[in-house]
Amino acid sequence: MLRYPAILHQDGNDFWVEFPDFPEATTHGALAQGDNPVLLAQACLADAILFRLMACEPLPDPSSIKPEHLPVSPALSPEQATRMSDALTRRRGTASQHP
Repeated sequence: MLRYPAILHQDGNDFWVEFPDFPEATTHGALAQGDNPVLLAQACLADAILFRLMACEPLPDPSSIKPEHLPVSPALSPEQATRMSDALTRRRGTASQHP
């Protein structure tokens, strides 16, 4: 399973998460009681991966996870999993057409 480093910032109930390997992927907001910023980070990472696959862009290899990082794996909804599978299929088809 892929695990990418994330940096979680929290100030009271406000949080933001950034991913060194995906500079375009950030999520932020105010946490209500019981909210888990890690779950929000997992969804954000899944979206970033999906968008890159749909654009036929390469995925970075996960960077080393340092002590200040939170290891995050993408959490996919069934819809995201289907879209990711479709994107991978299209990507493979495009790659096989170009020797």
